[in-house]
Amino acid sequence: MGLKGDAGYWVGGEKPWVQNARCGISDGQGGIVRAPHSSDPRTPDLRFTISNTSPVILITGASSGLGWALAQEMARRGWSTRLVARRADRLQEAVDTLTSRYSQAAHAALALDLADPDAPQRCIDWLNSWGDWPEVVVHNAGLGRFGRWEAVPWDIHQSILAVQVRSVVALTGTLLGPMLQRGRGMFVFVGSTSGRKPVPFLATYAASKAFLHQWALALGEELRGTAVRSLLVIPGFIGTGFHERGGLPAEVQPARSQPLETVARRVADAIEGRRGGVLVVGRWRERLTGWLQRLFPGERWAVRMGRFYERWLPPVSGEDRG
Repeated sequence: MGLKGDAGYWVGGEKPWVQNARCGISDGQGGIVRAPHSSDPRTPDLRFTISNTSPVILITGASSGLGWALAQEMARRGWSTRLVARRADRLQEAVDTLTSRYSQAAHAALALDLADPDAPQRCIDWLNSWGDWPEVVVHNAGLGRFGRWEAVPWDIHQSILAVQVRSVVALTGTLLGPMLQRGRGMFVFVGSTSGRKPVPFLATYAASKAFLHQWALALGEELRGTAVRSLLVIPGFIGTGFHERGGLPAEVQPARSQPLETVARRVADAIEGRRGGVLVVGRWRERLTGWLQRLFPGERWAVRMGRFYERWLPPVSGEDRG
């Protein structure tokens, strides 16, 4: 186990395995090192080299759920992992676990809230401190909140858009250039069935996923003819705790979820097979939902979903509705 130093970051072994970006980047000897900073976040002056031991994968939202399951699967296959999430305590446990089980590769984590405006640059600075470059970037971090749009605090709407739109675009913009220069690379965007059509009472979340879907597919077409891939993953319902944290009642959640390990293996296979395009991972329920979403136009889908979800909303007085 690591020790939590006065600076606020976790230290384990010879280098700080888990670092808190708010406290700078430790060089493992008590000092602070910072990567060169460019005024243009798309073209920073970076000092990256390719790992000589194992390929490197960067996964956001990696402390739990699908992100953690994928981190374990990729580490099992010999990949070095760079994990990003908000909770330093969970990340410390994650790195300890990966290091003890899969010591043939290097594993590190960064405690970072991607909703922060400077989060993408701090993530790049941290990667630069390791001196290697991720060959695969998995944009998995996400959050949502169920409820009437005006009843959800504005800062939550802002965080949803910052994590699922702004940080994704910023990190991709910074990491794409070196991938093209190197002649290989891959971006994996974890979408949602909610990103296919408008979803009342999950309006901002669904809209952010819709952006992710369209952007990932458009980027993939722009990258056609290069050695860099763009993969949109649309998983079915998986029991990660995401829906509970987002306030969705248990009654609207499917009774059975897909095993996280199964989804992680499918995504890992796609990564190692350098697959682009769209990967839908689901059972008959997800296939049926996809068929219905193609059948109904957006307006009709919004009406049906609105009527379905509205019954689970808490009552709102006329004064509150204004």
